[in-house]
Amino acid sequence: MRLFAIGRQLGKRLGGLQSTRLSHGNEPAHFNPGPPTTYDSIPIPFQPYGKVHQKLQRKFNRYLLVSIGLLVTSFALAIADDLFLWDGTHAPHSWKNRNKKA
Repeated sequence: MRLFAIGRQLGKRLGGLQSTRLSHGNEPAHFNPGPPTTYDSIPIPFQPYGKVHQKLQRKFNRYLLVSIGLLVTSFALAIADDLFLWDGTHAPHSWKNRNKKA
């Protein structure tokens, strides 16, 4: 029995078993500093669903179009600036084409 206890203590020291003080099992419940929550705090809709949905959908579609435009613009600028190094991955051009005066 004593050998078992020594083995258990050795296992704890080597990190094989987690100590119960680190298990976070005895935490108290979280404290709510405000009034108790009830169904009275749920918002009640005062406009028709279709009207609000249409208004929000227009706004979200505008966000989508602006973000797509910014994405396309940023990729176009990155390609124009050769940020992806596409010219470096191709075979070199001939000496005549590389040194041609524009």
